[in-house]
Amino acid sequence: MMFHFAPQRPPYLVVFLLAILLPAGLLFSAFPLQEASSQAEEVDPFYLKLSEDGKYFFQNGEYEEAVKNFEVAFFGFIDNPQKRLECYVYLAVAHFRLKNTEKAKYYLDEIRRLKLQEHLASAHLPTDLLDEYTNEVDPIDWTVERLSEGALKTCRP
Repeated sequence: MMFHFAPQRPPYLVVFLLAILLPAGLLFSAFPLQEASSQAEEVDPFYLKLSEDGKYFFQNGEYEEAVKNFEVAFFGFIDNPQKRLECYVYLAVAHFRLKNTEKAKYYLDEIRRLKLQEHLASAHLPTDLLDEYTNEVDPIDWTVERLSEGALKTCRP
């Protein structure tokens, strides 16, 4: 008994499916990366609430409560330099007002180390807080020569 095999044809179906499915698979695999990057930009409402509470306590002169809120809130802003800068400025000024100069200096150093000062123009800081920060808390780093007048105008509410 002899077996006869049909001549082998090139696997056109396999080549066709690979030509169609491979580019489609690569295209759709990019979507989870875009989704992850947009998720990184979103901020957990828990941290936003802590930040808002910290601002409330700060405005009412309850600096110790403000510090407690901001010290937790900034963890939610690791991927958001503008919000992180806002927390650090509030923390530096609150500690300055509480006469905790070492802690105020720590947050000023963190702003410099992380190069957050470049986000000052887009930060939402009240004018009086910004003035106190630039003129009293950290006058060496925030001189008029180093901070353009345009950046100051955009920061004012």
